[in-house]
Amino acid sequence: MLFQTELDRIIHRWNEGNVDDEWEFQQLRDSSIAAMSNEEAWSQMPVTIEKLTQQCDESTAVEVLETVLALSRRSDTTEIPSSLLTHRLLLEQQFAAFGPYANQRLLEMFKHYRLTGSQ
Repeated sequence: MLFQTELDRIIHRWNEGNVDDEWEFQQLRDSSIAAMSNEEAWSQMPVTIEKLTQQCDESTAVEVLETVLALSRRSDTTEIPSSLLTHRLLLEQQFAAFGPYANQRLLEMFKHYRLTGSQ
């Protein structure tokens, strides 16, 4: 599957400021993630979370976070990805520099996995 390759391509274009289609991320989520099995979605979580930690631009970070949320829903489990636990503090620090919407979406991801407060 070329999901990660396509995600990388879109992230790069957004970070370069070459956003021709503001729906690119959503289209990727709608087409690729919807076609994944639960297991496939789960297997994409670690590398996608890793990519999320690398985003400095708030808009790109929110879109990658939305992609993680879509993978979470598709995987249909509340088992916490180890990569999320590993990078939780880093994500909290990263998103602290962003606006309230970004922080609310990050909190939603933590709530999905029943992560409340600092753990």
